[in-house]
Amino acid sequence: MDKNGMQTCLLGKRTIYPLKWIFVRDKFFKKLMYFNNWIYYSIIYDVIVEPPSVGATVDEHGHSRPVAFMPYRVNGQYIMEGLASSFLFTIGGLGFIIMDQTHAPGKTNLNRLLLTSMGFIFILVSFFTTWLFMRMKLPSYLQP
Repeated sequence: MDKNGMQTCLLGKRTIYPLKWIFVRDKFFKKLMYFNNWIYYSIIYDVIVEPPSVGATVDEHGHSRPVAFMPYRVNGQYIMEGLASSFLFTIGGLGFIIMDQTHAPGKTNLNRLLLTSMGFIFILVSFFTTWLFMRMKLPSYLQP
């Protein structure tokens, strides 16, 4: 075993990585993300309240039109609205995780630039789309 904790074969050409620790760490991260998505996807809210998947409104001609966002209710949501919002929260969180990966050793400058820009784009898309969703729910949101 060398100083990095890796085992080399008898010929010394192949390196065997300690996969056990990588899998344990990844398994914990996957469970954490899975639990987070349950909370984000509002599955607990959906089980308790049992909202419809989408709503409906009547337009000026008397036709029924589907509505994805429950207007004027911050504490209420349709199932599709919760799924879309949770997807955006997850994308924003992944943007921060990607930004954190830029500090890992052994990255080239091009990779650092690509990771930084991709993480920054994920965060901005998540923020502005969530803000747009709130503007759809509350038309006078953050207006002077």
